[in-house]
Amino acid sequence: METYDEVTYEILQKNLNNYIQLGGRGILDGLQCPSKYSIYLIVKILKGITPDRIEDGVCFRQYRRRKLSFLPEMNFNQQCRIYTPKEYKKLPIYFT
Repeated sequence: METYDEVTYEILQKNLNNYIQLGGRGILDGLQCPSKYSIYLIVKILKGITPDRIEDGVCFRQYRRRKLSFLPEMNFNQQCRIYTPKEYKKLPIYFT
């Protein structure tokens, strides 16, 4: 489990197919509640403009969700924590 001050493409590329927990930019601290619902699988990195997409960012998959979530590059200025699959399996489903 590693904690970083900011999300960057280098961190995401190095940890592709690992799990990430975002700290948030608002009132709540997202790193305070480690549960499977607050941690996302890093699925793919979208960088470079293509005809069907105009924003750079990263796609995540949340626990028990069918669709992907997207974090645009403008929201990379938040803390994050990286989990390996072994560490992720030990986490509780719900935070109590």
